[in-house]
Amino acid sequence: MFTRTKERGADKIMTIITAVLAVAFFLTAILANYL
Repeated sequence: MFTRTKERGADKIMTIITAVLAVAFFLTAILANYL
């Protein structure tokens, strides 16, 4: 299932990056609608 090794840290970083990109894309879409 899940490997609790060094990959755990990388997965956390990837999750954070994905979340940031999702929020940035969401905000960009909202701003595009109002501009």
